[in-house]
Amino acid sequence: MPNPVLIGQTYYLRVRVPKDIVESSKRERVRVPVGGDFVTVVIGDAVKVSLQAKDATEAKRRFTQARCAQ
Repeated sequence: MPNPVLIGQTYYLRVRVPKDIVESSKRERVRVPVGGDFVTVVIGDAVKVSLQAKDATEAKRRFTQARCAQ
């Protein structure tokens, strides 16, 4: 199961896009809920967005919220 990724001091959601749909959805924009707001992300080989959290517990909560919204 995917988990938040720590880069520097901030946690990120990083999810790979399946190969069979990456070509048809590349460069599309999606809105991902992060901490009560929505962040617009461009789809590539992966979707990566800052969870705007430095605390692991808060990052896990935001990660679950953002991933379940997909």
